[in-house]
Amino acid sequence: MTHDSKFEIREIARGEHAACAIIHINAWNSAFSDFPRKIDLADFERETEGERILVGLLNGQIVAYASIWEPDWFIHHLYVDPLAQRVGLGRVLMNTVVGLV
Repeated sequence: MTHDSKFEIREIARGEHAACAIIHINAWNSAFSDFPRKIDLADFERETEGERILVGLLNGQIVAYASIWEPDWFIHHLYVDPLAQRVGLGRVLMNTVVGLV
């Protein structure tokens, strides 16, 4: 879908939901340390049911994701792992989503 020397953005593949759940909890708890959440695979799958999910890879590793509710083109979730923030991946992921419309 989108690929450059550092980043790749693509559709989520079977078996990658657990990695996204971990990114979700790490990013949430980093940003909202006063309101920590526990998010497991079942929570992630329930919260993104019926949504299109794109993953962001940095050097081949999933470190971000966005879920889109396509009937309204609503970005429901967009999280970047705290260890991979501030390198531009969130912007590339957002631009990819916007380009889908």
